[in-house]
This record gives sequence, structure tokens and C-alpha cells, in this order.
Amino acid sequence: FSDREAMLSTQMQTNAHILGKRKNCSSGSETPRRLGSLFIYRQELASLMGEKQKWLDAQRKASLLVSPYKIDEWNIMPKFADLFRKVAQTAMPTDQHHAQMALIEQIVQESIIIEWPKMIWGLGGARNAEADEAVEVDHAPLIHRARNVVKCRTSHPTMRVRVCAIATPNDEHDDQPPIVEAFFRATLVKLSTDSSERQVAGRLILTQREGTPATKSQDQNGAIVNTDGRLIASQAAPDVHSYILLEQYGEVGKTTSFKYEQGALCATFPEMGVTLNSMVDRRQLATRYAIQVEAAINIDNTVIVKHTVLSHPFLIAITNDQTEPLLTSIFWQRLLDSDQLPEITYLQADNSAKSEPAVSWRVVQEVLRNFVKAQYPLARSLDVDELLHLQCMLFLPRISKCHHNDTELDALEFELFKNVRPDAECSGAMKLINRLRREIVADDVLIEKRELMQDKCVSLADQTTELRHSLWQWMYRATEMIMDVGHKLCPSPATFEKKCKQGAKAKKQSTSCDDYQTMLSLFNSRIITFSGMKSVLKVFKTLHANDMKNKYLTKTIMIRFCDENAAHLSFAFNNPDDPRGRPLMGSLSSEQIKDFKQGLPEVLMDESFPKQHERIVRFEFDRSDSSEKHVACIPKKSTIFHNYNTLRLQNDCIRIQDSQCVRINPLTGEKLEANGIVDFALPNPLIPQLAHLQQQACLQLALQSPIFLNLFNTPTNSDFAETEAADASTSPTLSSNTRKVSEQSDKIASVAEDVAIA
Repeated sequence: FSDREAMLSTQMQTNAHILGKRKNCSSGSETPRRLGSLFIYRQELASLMGEKQKWLDAQRKASLLVSPYKIDEWNIMPKFADLFRKVAQTAMPTDQHHAQMALIEQIVQESIIIEWPKMIWGLGGARNAEADEAVEVDHAPLIHRARNVVKCRTSHPTMRVRVCAIATPNDEHDDQPPIVEAFFRATLVKLSTDSSERQVAGRLILTQREGTPATKSQDQNGAIVNTDGRLIASQAAPDVHSYILLEQYGEVGKTTSFKYEQGALCATFPEMGVTLNSMVDRRQLATRYAIQVEAAINIDNTVIVKHTVLSHPFLIAITNDQTEPLLTSIFWQRLLDSDQLPEITYLQADNSAKSEPAVSWRVVQEVLRNFVKAQYPLARSLDVDELLHLQCMLFLPRISKCHHNDTELDALEFELFKNVRPDAECSGAMKLINRLRREIVADDVLIEKRELMQDKCVSLADQTTELRHSLWQWMYRATEMIMDVGHKLCPSPATFEKKCKQGAKAKKQSTSCDDYQTMLSLFNSRIITFSGMKSVLKVFKTLHANDMKNKYLTKTIMIRFCDENAAHLSFAFNNPDDPRGRPLMGSLSSEQIKDFKQGLPEVLMDESFPKQHERIVRFEFDRSDSSEKHVACIPKKSTIFHNYNTLRLQNDCIRIQDSQCVRINPLTGEKLEANGIVDFALPNPLIPQLAHLQQQACLQLALQSPIFLNLFNTPTNSDFAETEAADASTSPTLSSNTRKVSEQSDKIASVAEDVAIA
């Protein structure tokens, strides 16, 4: 020990002796009561430790946005501060003073936790994520990205260490023992089941977002990086000038005043990045890592509490192509509680051959609802109809294993829904499939890991064809498309500005991200969805009925993630040649779409067949408190991709008025518009045709506004076997706004026809 440490030890012994005298009472009759109080406090601490373990299990699942995911939503951690004050204020006999100090030390140690605060929008239930309030989520990362540079464009996780027993000083907590000094040090370590010693795996860095002053973040949080690649934070009271803890740990750095968040003493390490030392570790994808935090608290120069705490294990990715195998390796283990999975197993790589405990549907359901959002927080959560579609994909293999045996199907229905419900329209497997499309199964239904992550899905169209992907793989591929790294699926128009203006040396101003569509914006606005065939049939059946009623063909496209091919988009088109309105449907892979210079917008706006369909389906809610999308809005594609400029060579032939032929593009068959003004005064035998063309033009002008389809009472059947009587009894209707537009278009067309004939 140094002279300074020896002086501190002597001072602490003196303070402890004085504290013991102050707390000691001459009345011997109160001694048993005080001893009993200490026993009660130990029991209370044991109960708190049990609650803390449940909190740790919840924190592990919160990484996948399984509720409760808010910071200390159960309000467990403030209980440590209450217990700490009660034990510190209790007067104890001198011979029990050391036991009291030991209990205080244990309370402070158990109250030290690691959190990963992240503000996320769209979890409050609002349909529009921008209108929803941000929620501070405890979002412990499953995968860290290794990097070697401080400057970066992407965000990194923020780690916060809280000492929950040390509450924020105020009038209510003025009886709390004062804190003199606090020290925190974070180290990246490699976890191993073979040795209790934790090996330092690399360096930690405080990344700096571009455009942010270099010292602003550090000055506010007090966190710095030492020469060994560890993060340290030193805090002390204003009247303290000798930093004993900093010297004991052999560190040199800036000491700041105490930081308090969420009502407790804390140290924050913002935008934390990791760098691996060993090239061997870079190739070992299954290696588990953790952040080891050493904490030391000097309480009233009476006791110094030292403790080491580990974060939840995580993985480190070097390249983007490692993300999927890494996530597969740790995904299921994050859904399990500590009593389901021993810690030694939790530190090992995931092995698909070994059996792991099943997880309730309540948890898996939340995982699926927030799967995209957990990987990409800017995205929305899935809606009820999308979740029902995923539920059907998950449980369809169970139905297939029943081999159309009614007894087994009834047993499976009872297992999933806790009852067997008759269906007048369907029977057997189809009855259960239809129920899966309409109702959420019971929360306590157990899902095995292989069902979600390994077993191949079965086609919902024929209920027999085995597909090439599991549900987890399909969701991951769809999430990759929404993230659209590199913006190849929906490029920014600014990318092509130079190509549009050849020879221009001056660089044009870049297009704002709000001015063009991305895969994320198309998904968040529900133009691209995870909907199933039920929604497709409902939309086009309703649209077909409306077109028949209004005697007008609305050429529309509906886009969703193809459930039969991973990383594919399914395009559905209305089919005027089918008397029952069955849609045309086909799929394109993400790689095919990326082959187009302008990605998905080019497919929709320039390709010959999609170009013929001027409208696109966007789902909406009929009311703010609704959980189902009962309204399909069908705006024009040109309003969605309003700034799209084609890069394809245009037919620049001179445009003339030709009454004898119909001018077209010889490559695509597209009709060419003629320039000039038609002189209706000239005698022309084709005046009725021109009147008809002008009538159509006026009708198109009247239908510039979006069409709204009310899907609430629209019946759907997978084989479109409804009778004409059934169709007539439940005819879908347009909303009132669309009916008004239709009536106005009829009037305009009538006037145009009268003018043309005259």
C-alpha cells in the first residue's frame, strides 16, 4: 500500500468507529430487534436479487423487442436505493457493525447493472411512427461491428452503467450516506467455458459521428479511452481533490462531477465501437464476447465497494456477410430464460443438432411482429394481418403432418386455439388454415427452435410443396431488402443526375432523402407488406366489383414479399379477362431488381407490362384505434415516384396528327401521344372516335385522386369459388370520396361527349 492508501485506510477505520458509536444505543433490550432487522434486510435483498434475475432475463429478450423492453419497466432497480438507505440508517451494536457494512457492500454490488439505452420510435401503438413518442429501450446488441476508425457514419450502441443503490441526492434522500468518489472501467473480453480467467479480446473506442465536434460527447459524459483500449470514467464530489480510486486502478484521466440518470448514479459510454486484436478471433464467428465493467464506489470514506459485472454475451462481425450466420448462432438463446439454459451453454456456439428448450408463442409472436424493427429500428412493426400470415406459414407444416386425418386435425386445432370450432364453408385442413388466417393462437403454445429457424416452409397455395427456406430465413432476407444496404433496390435520383445531364461540369444539388422513395419508406407506408394471399384476393375482388359497377378498368399493382421464394417481391395485377377478377401474379428476386439501374421504380415505371398499370395499392387503417387494415388506398404511381426520370432512350420521332393509323413505339407497342390541337370545325368522319378519346381523357383527369376501397365486408376464398348470389349479397363498395369522384367523372365525360358531337 502507498502512504496515501494507508492514510485512507486509517481514516476509514476511524470513521467506521465513530459511525459505530453514533449508531450504538445503550439500551440492551433493543439489540434482538436490531439483529432481527438485519436478518429481515438480508431476506429483502435475497428477494430483490430474484427480481433482478427476472429483469436480466427480460433484458436479454428486449434485444429482440420482446416486452418488457423499456428501461426498468418493472421498476425493480429503485428498490435497491430504498434498501440501502434503510440498512445505512439502522443503529446496530458494535459487534454487528462489520456485518452491517458487509450487507451495505453487497447491496451496492448487486445494484450495479449494465444497460444499453436506445431511443426508438413506433413502439407506442400509433399507426404513424413519426406521430408516436420515442421510447427508451434497453436494447443490448446481439452483434457488434468491428471497426478500426473513430469517424463513422453509422450509429453504435451506447452503454450505461448504473449504481441503482446510489440515488440522486435531493430533499427526500438527504439521509443517504454521501458518495465521495466513483470509478468505472470497461474492457472487451473473450468468454470461455474452459477457464475462469477472462482474456482481453481487443480495444474499445468511442466512435464519433460525422459532423459532431470531437470533444463534445466526451466532455458531456466524462468517458475517455486509455492507452490499453479500455474506457474509463472517473467521478468525484466537488470538494474532493485527491482521487484515490483513480490511483488504485493505475489510471490517469479527467475526473468529472457525479452523473445521474434514471434517478441513480451512472457512467455513460456513448457510441461504443470494438476492435479485435487477434486475426484468429476474426475467423472464429462463434466466439462469445462481453463488456467487463469494473466499478468502485467510495461511500463517505467509510467503505469502498468494488465489483465486476459482465454484459450479456454478444458476437462481433467483421464483414456484412457474417451477419446472418452470427445472428443464427445467438438468436434462439436470447429468447430463453436463465433457468432454461445453463450459463456454460449460453457461452457456447449454437448447435443445430442439439435440442434446446421450446419458447412460448407469446414470445415468438412478439419476435415476429418486431423482427424487422429489432434489426432496423427505423422500420415499423408488423400489423395484425401480416402477423396472421406469418403465423399461418409457421404452423402449416404441423397441419401437413396430420395427412388430412380429421382426428389429428381436431387435436391440433384444440392445441392451438383451446377449442374446436365448426366451419360451414370449409372442412379438414382448409378449415384450420382459414382459422389461422383469422385468429391468433393461444399464448402458451410452445414453439420449437427447428420450427422457426430450420424446418422448411410449405406453400400456402397447394399445402404440399416444400419451399427452400425456413420462416426465419425468409424474414431475414426480407429485412435485408428493407434495409437495402447500398440503395440498389431503390437508388436515389441524385445518383443519376450527372447521367441525365451529359456534359454538365457543375455538380447539381443532391436530392433530399425526403423527396424520393426508399425500400424503408415503401415498407413504412405499407406499399410493400408482408401480407398473404388473403389480402391480395380481398383487394382485387373488391376492385373488380367496383370496376364492374363503374364500367371502368382500374389497372393496379400490389406489391408484397413473396412467401414462396425468399428475397423476392411478388407483384399482383388485376386481370380484366377473368370474369371472377382473379389477379395475375408473378415474382422478381432482389438480384433481378438490382440489375435495373434505377431499381424498383424503373421496374414499375418503365417495364412494358407494369407500365400499363398506373396505380399501386397502399394499405391504410379506417380509424386510428383499429388494428386491421380495412382500407386499401390506390394512388397513382406517379404520385408515389413523383420525381422519377427515365434513363431509357425515348422515341424522339416527330409527333403528328394521324387519323388513318395509330402511332406506336415499335419495340413496346406503346401508343404515342400526338401533339397539336384538333380542329373540330374541319369535316372528319372520325369525330366520334375523337370524342371517345376526349371522354377517356376527362375521366382520367377526374380520377387523379386516390381510390379508396373498403375491405371490411369483402368475403375471400382461396379458390374464388363464390357463387354469383353470394357476390351479389355482399358486394364490395367504394368509399364515399371515391363515389363522388366517380359521379363527377361521369358528368365531365357527358359534357365532353356533347361538345365533341356538336
